[in-house]
Amino acid sequence: FDRETDKKIKEVVIKLERDAHYGRRTTAMPTTNADPARRMGGLWYYLRSTLAGTTESGSAPTVFNAGGGAMNESRLLDALQNVWVLGGKPDTIYVGARQKRAINNFIVPFVHVQRTESTAGVIVGKYESDFGDVKVVLDRYLKPDDLIVTTNEYLGIGPLKGNGKSRAFSIEKLPRRGDLDEAQIVGEYTMEVRNNTRAHAWIYNLATS
Repeated sequence: FDRETDKKIKEVVIKLERDAHYGRRTTAMPTTNADPARRMGGLWYYLRSTLAGTTESGSAPTVFNAGGGAMNESRLLDALQNVWVLGGKPDTIYVGARQKRAINNFIVPFVHVQRTESTAGVIVGKYESDFGDVKVVLDRYLKPDDLIVTTNEYLGIGPLKGNGKSRAFSIEKLPRRGDLDEAQIVGEYTMEVRNNTRAHAWIYNLATS
């Protein structure tokens, strides 16, 4: 029972992480089973929806449509510069496997190692630019044609609270039926994104091959 519960908790956390990227906010309280449940907005909602003054085609100064072009240093610097000019302090880049390799391609040639180094290969975990040092984070759940730049001090995610109680994930056992043990995972989280049109950037429609 404990093993199966742990597996389900991991599934729920993965869903939460995906919603942190692509969640589309709905706020109305459902009144029937047919109504959509309340749902938090993720980075997509705050950076690329009409809330951010843009659409899927992109029009905000921090949203870039690569038009199927390859990821390169110029595109990355444009995103970092626009965030910096608007007052943000970009400190993290989130990429999937394909764009991580693309970043490696234009950074690795400038990496130097000692002559005594006997291990081949380079792991790029930080990029130094004129607009600050930014961590490069490999994200399993980001779409392969997306790259997100964030200022992490303006991001937060956590459980809702009310009436002195936290809605953090918890396991509640249900009444036993014969030999059947049942439980439910209960929790409700939300995401906070401040300075959504100034402190973060999104490059999308990048080449994936």
